[in-house]
Amino acid sequence: MENRVIPILILLMISVYVFGLEYRAQHQVPPEPTYQFYDTTIVRIRIQGPDTMHNAYGRLIDILEEGSRLIEAVAEGPNQFRLVFPLNGPRPATLYVDDLPFQVMLVPGDTSLIANLRWQADSQQIDSIWFEGHLQNICTYYLTKSSRINTQHIRRSFNTIQASNYPAYAAKLDSAAARELAFLAEQEVFSVLPQWFTDFEKNEILYQKAYLKRSAASMAGYSPTRHDPVKLDNSAAVFCYYYYLYLKTYIGELDSLAVLPPESDTTRQLPMIAGRHLAVASELLTGEPWDIYITQILYRMVKNGFTAEATSMLQQYEPTFSSARYSRFLWKEINNQKKKTD
Repeated sequence: MENRVIPILILLMISVYVFGLEYRAQHQVPPEPTYQFYDTTIVRIRIQGPDTMHNAYGRLIDILEEGSRLIEAVAEGPNQFRLVFPLNGPRPATLYVDDLPFQVMLVPGDTSLIANLRWQADSQQIDSIWFEGHLQNICTYYLTKSSRINTQHIRRSFNTIQASNYPAYAAKLDSAAARELAFLAEQEVFSVLPQWFTDFEKNEILYQKAYLKRSAASMAGYSPTRHDPVKLDNSAAVFCYYYYLYLKTYIGELDSLAVLPPESDTTRQLPMIAGRHLAVASELLTGEPWDIYITQILYRMVKNGFTAEATSMLQQYEPTFSSARYSRFLWKEINNQKKKTD
């Protein structure tokens, strides 16, 4: 009798357990799905030479957050460091070793880039840099560009402008940009640069020049007809930082719209000005340039405490996003801000 009861009890217990699992699966509230807007890129720094205390870090300009991020390096061994960058698209970044800066290009998910440096104990300086990885040709391009035209780089052009010297300033920008474009064309012939990067670099140079000219001309009181004719809705410039600076300056000048307040300015006019800018931009931009432009503005509003206004605008414009990842990013930031204030 006992031999028959035990299997029945075991079968009954299994049936109850299976029923419990099915009931839980049907009635349990699913957890909120995790969503990561930023991917990560890993860069390694290796310093050849005697073991010496070195300082390494990185800086990255985030297009959406419109600010410079400090990326701290983690030591992996003697004279070896690892840096992890959060990215949502291709971005140039600056690495610093003992305060010596050099530029690199990063793409989301890449872990192959290694910056090799040789340290000379006699001079107490780094005397050479070379790269390994999928993006080594681009990083070498930046390094060569820095050594060849660093003192005449467009970023070195002065940006304090007066009405009397604007023509000279504009001519200086034109000359610097022409020099950089000529260098890029030369490097396309002698090195292996991918087409996406040459397109990116050309746009970065042209929109930087156009932005500096336009902002300077506004301060100097010059007519917009003196500005560079650049394309407004340009998907090829979607990850160019200066593209969005130019858009903001251009849109701020239309119909005497006020320029958006600085990132740290919590003026009560921000929602009103942002709403007017978005209304204009929605008629000018499409695709991912529009996604990033509206994300920049609404993210700034959230950071400055205008969560309710940002929520209302996001609800209004959400159907216009070409990619749901940007609206998901904004909803996540809005919900995080609400949790902080509740």
